Amino acid sequence: MLPTKLKIIGGFILGTVFLTACPDPPSYPERPEIEFSSFTVDAADPNVAYLSIGFTDGDGDIGLTEGMVDPPFDTSSAYHYNMFAEYLTYNSSTDSWDYVLVPGPGGTLDTVVWRFRVPYITPEGKNKALKGTIQVKLTDWAESPTDSIKYRIKLLDRAQQESKWIESPIIYNGVPIQ
Repeated sequence: MLPTKLKIIGGFILGTVFLTACPDPPSYPERPEIEFSSFTVDAADPNVAYLSIGFTDGDGDIGLTEGMVDPPFDTSSAYHYNMFAEYLTYNSSTDSWDYVLVPGPGGTLDTVVWRFRVPYITPEGKNKALKGTIQVKLTDWAESPTDSIKYRIKLLDRAQQESKWIESPIIYNGVPIQ
């Protein structure tokens, strides 16, 4: 039998080793943060491309289920979609990046924006922090006669917290230029 003092010290040492051996769960800001990951054109269909972003979210409230259509996620709400990709083309005459405009309702011009409903991906358990990659499919991604384009991208969580807008690198003839 071990003396009581030795048992307490041994238990303290084992407890300390156990606590230091378990890494702290990741900690991210509650507002989503995103970064450009990749852009690839589908080899089988050049009208289709895939845009990927990396993201983190501290409280894990990313994504919407199909059934989430009550306010503020109803179809008439700005929050019905939770990821946006704006389409820009290079204008060599002004040396600037311009939004691509298409005819809208009532003769107006609207910018080309892809809107997505990223699926619900909140983890179970106490630690809700998320880190991952979201990939979206862009159809008819080359809407412009120019060969240099880029995207401005934003992600929203269910609390309507918006990430900062980020830009993709220049995409020249379908290939990102880093």
